[in-house]
Amino acid sequence: MSNYLAIATVTATLQQLISNELSSRMPGAVVTTLRPETLNSAQPQLGVNLYLFQVTPNPGIRNQDLPTRNQGGAFSQQPQLALNLHYLLTCFGKEDRLEPERLLGIAAGVIHANPVLSRAEITEAIGSAPGGILAGSDLAFQTESVKFWADTFPLDELHKLWSVFSPLPYRLSMVYHASVVLLTADVSFRRALPVQGVDSTLRGTLDIPEITQVIPTRLFWSPSATLRIRGRNLDGTGLKAIVSGVSATPLPLSAQEVALPLPAGLQPGVQQVNLERAGLQSEPLSFILHPVLAPGIALRNGTDPRTGNPVRLLVVRPQPEAVVPPRGEVLLNSIPAGNVPSMAWSSSRLLAFRIPELRSPLPVDAVPVPSDLRAAFLSQAGIHLSDLSEWSVIRDAAGNPTTDFRIVDNPGTPYLLRTSGDSWGVFYGLDAADMPGTLAFDLPELPPGEYRVRYRVNGVESPAFTESGSSAPTVRI
Repeated sequence: MSNYLAIATVTATLQQLISNELSSRMPGAVVTTLRPETLNSAQPQLGVNLYLFQVTPNPGIRNQDLPTRNQGGAFSQQPQLALNLHYLLTCFGKEDRLEPERLLGIAAGVIHANPVLSRAEITEAIGSAPGGILAGSDLAFQTESVKFWADTFPLDELHKLWSVFSPLPYRLSMVYHASVVLLTADVSFRRALPVQGVDSTLRGTLDIPEITQVIPTRLFWSPSATLRIRGRNLDGTGLKAIVSGVSATPLPLSAQEVALPLPAGLQPGVQQVNLERAGLQSEPLSFILHPVLAPGIALRNGTDPRTGNPVRLLVVRPQPEAVVPPRGEVLLNSIPAGNVPSMAWSSSRLLAFRIPELRSPLPVDAVPVPSDLRAAFLSQAGIHLSDLSEWSVIRDAAGNPTTDFRIVDNPGTPYLLRTSGDSWGVFYGLDAADMPGTLAFDLPELPPGEYRVRYRVNGVESPAFTESGSSAPTVRI
C-alpha cells in the first residue's frame, strides 16, 4: 500500500523509463508531462508527451478492505483505494523525417519490454525528481506491482479523447493503462494483541498440519525418489499426503519433519503437495518433478506410413512413463569436437495420433483387433495402408490381452496402440523389442557427430548432468 505520492511516482517513473531509452537512441528528445493542448506553445522540437488523462477504480481489488470501521465507527484497518491509471502517450517531431513514428517505436518498445515497474526504477525516479517533490513516496514497497499494458483504443474513442483538447490537431499517440496503485489513508486504529498461547482444552481442535518447506524443490524422477517435508504438527497418527491429487503415506521423522516417497502416477511438471489429517488440510507447497531418460536410446531409419517418405527415428524411453500421447520434445546438443562449436536442435514431431471414437479398455474377447478399430485406423487422414494382413495383440504372462497392442502390417512395420481414457494412442516405427513407454521422434537433418539427448515435457526437462556429475545420454549420428 502507498501514500498520496503514489500516482505522481508512477508518472515520474514511466517518464524516466522512456527518457533513458530516448537519450541513447534519439539524443535531444525529451519526455514531458504536459496537457496536450499546451504543446502548441510550449512544445520542444522533438519528444514524447506523457499525460495522465483518467483515473478509475480497480474492479478486482476495490472492495477487499471493506468494512474498514468497527461497530463504534472507529477505524479497524487502514482504508485502501485501488486505482487504475490511464495515460495518453503522444509523439511529436518532424513528420517528413518520420520522427513521431521513430519515437513511438522506442517508447512502445521500452514499455512492452519493461511492463512492471521495479523497485530500483521507482527509487531512481524518486531521487531524480526536481526539488525532492517525491521525497517520502513509498510506492517501491507496495505489495502489488504496478503493471503497464497498451489499449486497443478504437478510432472513435480516440477522436472523442482528442476532442477534449480542442483545438489541438491530432498527433500520433497510444493509450496505456497502469494497474494497480493502492492508496491508503494515514489513520490510526486499534490492533488486537498477539496470541500468547492456546488453552490446552483447545489444542486438539487446532492440530492442523502445516508445511513450511519441501526439500528438494527440484526433484529428478527415480524409483526411490523421496521428498522431505518440514512444518508443524506432523507427528501423530492419521497423517496422509496428497501430491497433485495422488494419495501417499508419509514416513514420520519428527514432529517437524516427514519423509514422503514419490507416489506412482505423477507426470513431470509442477506438483502441489499438502498434508491432511482428519479432513483438515495444510496449505499446499510446490516442487518440480523432472523426467529422466532410461538407458538404451536408439537411432534408426524408418518409413513414415502416412507419406511413405524415409524418416530418421530417435527412440527414447522417458521416466516416469509418458502419458499417451505426450506433448513433449527431444533436445539434442552436439558435443564440441575440435574447432566445431556446440549446436542445438529439437524435435517435437512424435509419430503418433489418437483414435477418439473408440472406448477403452478393449473387451477381453476382442482378439484379433476388432474390425471397427481397423476401419478407424485406416480412415485417419493421410494414412494409406492397403495390405494389412496380420493383426496381433500382446498378452501378459497369464495369456490375457494387456492395454498395449501392436498392429503389424504385411511388410513388418509395427504400430503400438495404447489406451488412454476414452481414446487410443497409435505410435509408428516401434518394433517388437521396444518397451512400453517408448517414444519415437522424427529427427531433422543433423550433421554427423555425437549428441547429448534430453527430453522436455510440461515445461521441464531431463537433466544435462546428473547429481553424480555424469552427463545426459548420448547418441552418435
